[in-house]
Amino acid sequence: MATTYGLVGLTLDDNNSLAALKAKGVKSSSNIYSNQNIGTLIDKVKIGDTIITLSIDRFGSVCRMVQVFEQLRAQGVAFKSVQEPYLEFRDGKELKRGVVKYLYQLGTDETTLINNIEATCKYPKYTAYLLRQIRQLCLQSVQRTFAEQGIMRRKS
Repeated sequence: MATTYGLVGLTLDDNNSLAALKAKGVKSSSNIYSNQNIGTLIDKVKIGDTIITLSIDRFGSVCRMVQVFEQLRAQGVAFKSVQEPYLEFRDGKELKRGVVKYLYQLGTDETTLINNIEATCKYPKYTAYLLRQIRQLCLQSVQRTFAEQGIMRRKS
């Protein structure tokens, strides 16, 4: 029998997120994982299962999101983001080729920019902050593009 799992940000302490995921079909708190434990979740899921998150910002970076998407698609696991419905994929409904290409390119650009900053930043004290901001900016670009009322919204 297929299981629905939830993915939250850094902690499982956000009761609002937990309640929202349960309302979306996650049956048990034991089926909700934080971003820090996503590797455990990926090891646990099987073909036909679904992972739901409230927003893709839970991944922390576009590069990480693309890696997770690849693993889930290879395992036959469905994915749904409540705030970015156009990034949903499941059996019979794959991401469009252009979407995959866009995500790969943005992930590559994000990684290149981060590597360049790490190599050239003269102020290590600010590097971690700057890298977080870059990752967040890239994720926000994806969010704004694929949100229900975003750039890629379907015409009524």
